[in-house]
Amino acid sequence: MFAWNRVELLETTSFDYYMLVRVKLQEQGIKVQSRQVPLENTFDNNTQTLLKRPLAEYYIYIHQDDEERARAIIDALGPDDIVPIEEYTW
Repeated sequence: MFAWNRVELLETTSFDYYMLVRVKLQEQGIKVQSRQVPLENTFDNNTQTLLKRPLAEYYIYIHQDDEERARAIIDALGPDDIVPIEEYTW
């Protein structure tokens, strides 16, 4: 897609926030590349049990020409925009 002209836009451990940003960017026509990196030995097993999912860091990359527009979209997001993952329509 755009291997050399991309910038890292987001790094988070919140899957819900990652999905929100990803969906909002795609709705605005911004092409997104992402990756998930599992976190190991950072937290105890009780933390992962409480979250009901394995812990990971989520990264979003976009084309450098879209960076200003993408940052404006992220800045416009508020706490009311975050929807639990179960409510997303695929």
